[in-house]
Amino acid sequence: LLTPGNLPVFGKPLAGSRSVGAVSIIKVQGDLVELGDGRQVSALVLGNEIAAAFPKGYMFQELLRPHPEIERLSGPAVASIRVFTLWQGTAAVPLYAMIRLPGRGAMADDMGTGRANTAAMLDMVSGKITRAHFGDQLGGASIDVSPVTGVPLVGAVVPEIANVLDLAKQAHAMFAQHGAIGTDIVLSDRGPIINELNANPLHGVFQRASFTGLLNPTFRPLFLAALAEKGITKRQRGLPLP
Repeated sequence: LLTPGNLPVFGKPLAGSRSVGAVSIIKVQGDLVELGDGRQVSALVLGNEIAAAFPKGYMFQELLRPHPEIERLSGPAVASIRVFTLWQGTAAVPLYAMIRLPGRGAMADDMGTGRANTAAMLDMVSGKITRAHFGDQLGGASIDVSPVTGVPLVGAVVPEIANVLDLAKQAHAMFAQHGAIGTDIVLSDRGPIINELNANPLHGVFQRASFTGLLNPTFRPLFLAALAEKGITKRQRGLPLP
């Protein structure tokens, strides 16, 4: 971390979830490094903490910068767009898209940072935010402005939505054996970049942000059809059909 030219970087554990252990490291001053939330800490102390907390491995990678239109909503930390696709016939079809915005002072966009993020639903044609909700709250209370920047959320346009959806579909096509995939895409200042693919994407944040159950009248028949394509038409291992 103290070697000239190595910063800025983003660090994260090789195993885990919810952004636990994620950190952005911006610059070095003497034997101190400045984190993405503005704190200055000893590089030695940080390194020892990482080694002790994540013995299964830890990696450093490029620190991505958000697209300017996303930065207006999220602040300096990048936000990820979750595109959920269902394999239908010979192609991946997006069922929903949403964006997770980091909380105030957070260095990543999930709630494992200890700071409440914001989950917002996207119109998949226009890229407009249609509804936003604090990611750590249940119930139907929506929010209208960004807790980080104060700009209006509802009606704000996430750019390049067509490219984001196309990238998610291409990614799913590489793993067509999976009937459903949640692709997380960062809209950076140099375009959409895949962060990860989730074969077990879960849908809690979607249900909070949309205030809609997953097995709603629109989605339920699509899930049944996708299962039928995989030869699943009845209960499997005690799990009910949708």
